[in-house]
Amino acid sequence: MKYIHNVTVSVFAREEEDKIRIQEAMIGLLPEIDFEKEKVSVVSSTVEAHDKSLMYTYSLKVHKQRHVRHLLSVIFNSISPEEKQKLYDQRDNRIDGEGCFFLRLDKEFLMSKSKYKITDGGKCFHVRIKLAAYPKSKENAVKVFEELFASL
Repeated sequence: MKYIHNVTVSVFAREEEDKIRIQEAMIGLLPEIDFEKEKVSVVSSTVEAHDKSLMYTYSLKVHKQRHVRHLLSVIFNSISPEEKQKLYDQRDNRIDGEGCFFLRLDKEFLMSKSKYKITDGGKCFHVRIKLAAYPKSKENAVKVFEELFASL
């Protein structure tokens, strides 16, 4: 059964941050994947922050089911059982009306230790998981998430 349409990971970086390490961290979400061969890429853009400084955005979006499964297994196999349970317990609050499940990976923890940790803070890698719920409703998305969670 197809549980997910796509996964998007995005992160913001200030001008003084190490943008190469941020890109490497994003690529690390899909180890063993040849980005060029598989036509996967980290897309970057520049925006102006509210204080007029430059901010950089990086995003990675995967559609192929094997990439989606691989990315989710990397994240879910790397977080603690307590964090997994927290995500499951908060599933109603983490799923929006469009059927997207949201989580955040602590940016500082990932950048300093190359490990994944769930956070509610703002300095993070944003992960948006578009659940395959038919017909599209939050209730159906919650059911799909529960089935997905049981399969992880």
